[in-house]
Amino acid sequence: MGLRITKNTISTGLKKEKTNIQTRGELAINRGLEVIRSEVVPLTPRISSRLVNSIEGRAQQKGDDVYKVDSKGGKITGVIGTNVPYAKFVEFGTHKMKARLYFTRGFNQSKDKVRQTIINTMKIK
Repeated sequence: MGLRITKNTISTGLKKEKTNIQTRGELAINRGLEVIRSEVVPLTPRISSRLVNSIEGRAQQKGDDVYKVDSKGGKITGVIGTNVPYAKFVEFGTHKMKARLYFTRGFNQSKDKVRQTIINTMKIK
Protein backbone atom coordinates (compact mmCIF):
# COMPACT_ATOMS: atom_id res chain seq x y z
CA MET A 1 0.00 0.00 0.00
CA GLY A 2 1.35 3.40 -0.88
CA LEU A 3 0.48 6.92 -1.81
CA ARG A 4 1.19 8.11 -5.29
CA ILE A 5 1.36 11.85 -5.92
CA THR A 6 1.89 12.93 -9.48
CA LYS A 7 2.40 16.29 -11.11
CA ASN A 8 -1.16 16.00 -12.43
CA THR A 9 -2.54 15.40 -8.91
CA ILE A 10 -0.78 18.48 -7.57
CA SER A 11 -1.80 20.57 -10.58
CA THR A 12 -5.45 19.54 -10.22
CA GLY A 13 -5.40 20.32 -6.49
CA LEU A 14 -3.85 23.75 -7.08
CA LYS A 15 -6.41 24.58 -9.77
CA LYS A 16 -9.26 23.69 -7.40
CA GLU A 17 -7.71 25.79 -4.63
CA LYS A 18 -7.22 28.72 -7.01
CA THR A 19 -10.91 28.47 -7.98
CA ASN A 20 -11.91 28.40 -4.30
CA ILE A 21 -9.77 31.45 -3.55
CA GLN A 22 -11.14 33.27 -6.60
CA THR A 23 -14.73 32.52 -5.56
CA ARG A 24 -14.04 33.59 -1.98
CA GLY A 25 -12.39 36.77 -3.28
CA GLU A 26 -15.43 37.61 -5.37
CA LEU A 27 -17.66 37.03 -2.35
CA ALA A 28 -15.41 39.28 -0.23
CA ILE A 29 -15.56 42.08 -2.80
CA ASN A 30 -19.35 41.73 -3.09
CA ARG A 31 -19.68 42.02 0.68
CA GLY A 32 -17.37 45.04 0.66
CA LEU A 33 -19.54 46.70 -1.97
CA GLU A 34 -22.60 46.06 0.18
CA VAL A 35 -20.88 47.87 3.06
CA ILE A 36 -20.11 50.85 0.83
CA ARG A 37 -23.70 50.94 -0.41
CA SER A 38 -25.00 50.86 3.14
CA GLU A 39 -22.98 54.02 3.87
CA VAL A 40 -23.72 55.84 0.60
CA VAL A 41 -27.50 55.38 0.45
CA PRO A 42 -28.35 57.32 3.66
CA LEU A 43 -26.19 60.24 2.46
CA THR A 44 -27.80 60.39 -0.99
CA PRO A 45 -29.91 63.53 -1.55
CA ARG A 46 -33.56 62.69 -2.10
CA ILE A 47 -35.52 64.92 -4.40
CA SER A 48 -37.04 61.81 -5.89
CA SER A 49 -36.18 58.18 -5.21
CA ARG A 50 -34.56 57.64 -8.63
CA LEU A 51 -30.97 58.32 -7.56
CA VAL A 52 -31.21 56.25 -4.36
CA ASN A 53 -32.85 53.35 -6.17
CA SER A 54 -30.22 53.37 -8.90
CA ILE A 55 -27.53 52.74 -6.29
CA GLU A 56 -29.49 49.76 -5.03
CA GLY A 57 -30.05 48.36 -8.51
CA ARG A 58 -27.76 46.10 -10.51
CA ALA A 59 -27.49 47.10 -14.16
CA GLN A 60 -26.99 44.12 -16.44
CA GLN A 61 -26.23 45.97 -19.67
CA LYS A 62 -22.67 46.30 -20.90
CA GLY A 63 -21.36 49.80 -20.24
CA ASP A 64 -24.10 50.40 -17.71
CA ASP A 65 -22.52 48.71 -14.72
CA VAL A 66 -23.90 49.90 -11.42
CA TYR A 67 -22.66 47.05 -9.30
CA LYS A 68 -20.41 44.26 -10.45
CA VAL A 69 -17.47 42.08 -9.64
CA ASP A 70 -15.18 41.15 -12.47
CA SER A 71 -12.37 38.64 -12.24
CA LYS A 72 -9.94 38.32 -15.11
CA GLY A 73 -6.41 37.05 -14.93
CA GLY A 74 -6.60 36.53 -11.19
CA LYS A 75 -7.48 40.18 -10.52
CA ILE A 76 -10.83 40.89 -8.89
CA THR A 77 -12.37 44.32 -9.38
CA GLY A 78 -15.53 45.63 -7.76
CA VAL A 79 -17.47 48.62 -9.07
CA ILE A 80 -20.26 50.50 -7.38
CA GLY A 81 -22.01 53.46 -8.91
CA THR A 82 -25.15 54.68 -10.54
CA ASN A 83 -26.46 54.88 -14.07
CA VAL A 84 -28.48 58.05 -13.42
CA PRO A 85 -27.05 60.72 -15.76
CA TYR A 86 -27.34 63.60 -13.27
CA ALA A 87 -25.62 61.74 -10.40
CA LYS A 88 -22.24 63.30 -11.21
CA PHE A 89 -23.73 66.79 -10.94
CA VAL A 90 -25.23 66.00 -7.55
CA GLU A 91 -21.92 64.51 -6.37
CA PHE A 92 -19.52 67.16 -7.72
CA GLY A 93 -21.83 70.16 -8.17
CA THR A 94 -22.16 72.66 -10.97
CA HIS A 95 -21.59 76.39 -11.25
CA LYS A 96 -25.16 76.84 -9.93
CA MET A 97 -25.25 74.03 -7.33
CA LYS A 98 -22.81 73.05 -4.62
CA ALA A 99 -21.29 69.57 -4.50
CA ARG A 100 -23.02 67.06 -2.23
CA LEU A 101 -20.20 64.46 -2.17
CA TYR A 102 -22.54 61.69 -0.98
CA PHE A 103 -20.53 58.94 -2.71
CA THR A 104 -17.18 60.33 -1.58
CA ARG A 105 -18.28 60.69 2.05
CA GLY A 106 -19.97 57.28 2.08
CA PHE A 107 -16.90 55.61 0.63
CA ASN A 108 -14.58 57.35 3.09
CA GLN A 109 -16.82 56.40 6.04
CA SER A 110 -16.87 52.76 4.97
CA LYS A 111 -13.14 52.12 4.31
CA ASP A 112 -12.34 50.45 7.63
CA LYS A 113 -15.55 48.39 7.60
CA VAL A 114 -14.88 47.28 4.02
CA ARG A 115 -11.32 46.27 4.83
CA GLN A 116 -12.47 44.24 7.84
CA THR A 117 -15.33 42.65 5.89
CA ILE A 118 -12.95 41.51 3.15
CA ILE A 119 -10.44 40.15 5.68
CA ASN A 120 -13.16 38.27 7.58
CA THR A 121 -14.61 36.81 4.39
CA MET A 122 -11.23 35.61 3.13
CA LYS A 123 -10.38 33.84 6.40
CA ILE A 124 -10.42 30.07 6.08
CA LYS A 125 -12.61 28.51 8.73
